[in-house]
Amino acid sequence: MWMFLLGMAFAENPKQFLVYDLTLAGEPVGHRTMTISYTAPQGNIVGSRQIESMTEIEMIVAGQKISYQQHATATFTNNKTRFVSIVAVNDKRFELQGKSLSNQSWVIHEIMPSGVLKKEWGADEVQAISLALFDPGQAHRWKEGRQSFYHLEMGDVWSGEWHSSNETSISNNGQSIFGREIRYHANEGDLEMAWSTEGVLIDWQVQVMGLTLDANLRNLPAMPNFGEINVQRSFSGVQEEKL
Repeated sequence: MWMFLLGMAFAENPKQFLVYDLTLAGEPVGHRTMTISYTAPQGNIVGSRQIESMTEIEMIVAGQKISYQQHATATFTNNKTRFVSIVAVNDKRFELQGKSLSNQSWVIHEIMPSGVLKKEWGADEVQAISLALFDPGQAHRWKEGRQSFYHLEMGDVWSGEWHSSNETSISNNGQSIFGREIRYHANEGDLEMAWSTEGVLIDWQVQVMGLTLDANLRNLPAMPNFGEINVQRSFSGVQEEKL
């Protein structure tokens, strides 16, 4: 459905807004807000999803206070990704910038107080970034099997496997909707994720070093308002390519 809509022409960029309340051991520690913008193709510019994420966490771990802030933005098309992530941990800041290349390899710059470190990964080493998990246009990619992520939250790579992809009824604030639940296990930690049939990430949990950070979506987002959609004149249906 998303690919069909992105192939149309509409006047303004539709958006969705999501707010996740974060808890640690049942105690509120912060929140994460997301804005998802949908851009239609225009001329030589391909359609895309642009995601902006703001995260703030204040918590006590092993008797020490941890203050974490992150502001990340990413642009996703069918075959390319660009991102910027600015992170502050107890007022120590660093920045991550990267993009995927045409061969699906990655070039990422980690900008630290000590200097800039350029890293490169092949398509077999990193397949996606963590912010892609919030992109409705890519929800179909997360399924049984091995996959590696570059985490924009701290600048590390998780390599693990997806397990137990189940179609199920998912509850959000007392409202049940049909969706899919799946788990991801890596040596660095574990993820439990749930997507609606529209590809919206409606529930997620991160387990790292014995700690469980749980996210609860405040309200299910409304479907983006695409306004009046006009099929482009060049659109004449699906045609088979000659082999």
